[in-house]
Amino acid sequence: MLMRKLVSPRSQLVILIFTLLVSDSLRAQQKVTGRVVDDAEGAAIPAAHVLIYEQSGKLSFILRPDSRGVFTTVELPDGYYDVFVGSAGFTPFCKSIWAHEGKSIDLKIRLKPDLKNSQFN
Repeated sequence: MLMRKLVSPRSQLVILIFTLLVSDSLRAQQKVTGRVVDDAEGAAIPAAHVLIYEQSGKLSFILRPDSRGVFTTVELPDGYYDVFVGSAGFTPFCKSIWAHEGKSIDLKIRLKPDLKNSQFN
C-alpha cells in the first residue's frame, strides 16, 4: 500500500520501459566460447591470444585461454565478427562468425605448428 503511494503511474511506466529495454539488450548478447589446442596432439595452448574484431575493424575483445585452453566472452552483440588466434610457434588461425538471435557460438580451434618459421629449421 505504501509503495503505491510513493511510485506514480508515470514512474511505473518509466520503470517498465527501462526493464524491457535492459532485458531486450541482454537477450541480444551472445556467448562465445572456445578451446585452443595443438592440432597434432590436442594439447591445450594457454599462451594463445584470441582477438575478436567487429565488422567495422574495431577490436572488441582480447582474450587469454585458461590452463585448459578454454576462453569465454558473454558481451558480444548481434553482428559479424572476425576471430584471430595466435601463439608463438603456431600458424595463426582466422574465422568469421555471425553472432545472432541469442545463440551461443562454440569454437574448436586447432593450431598447426609453424614449421616454415620454426627456429628448428
